[in-house]
Amino acid sequence: FHQPDGEGYRLLAQEVARCDSFNPQLAARLVEGLLGFRRLVAPLAQPMRAAVETLAAQPLSRDVRDKVDRALAAAGAGN
Repeated sequence: FHQPDGEGYRLLAQEVARCDSFNPQLAARLVEGLLGFRRLVAPLAQPMRAAVETLAAQPLSRDVRDKVDRALAAAGAGN
């Protein structure tokens, strides 16, 4: 999951977006696996944050949107 190239994070973000279309509550639980980027060391945090930002650019349910937006806001725009 924590591959240096970020492939695991991208896969999870894709599955969150896919599940969000038919089960927003499940997607909201799954997205929590991506929201810990602030607790990771820099080499791992950046690809995880990039996956979250990619997810944030997509249409999301209210459940997932709220979690993603709060995580990005807490991390700050410049981080």
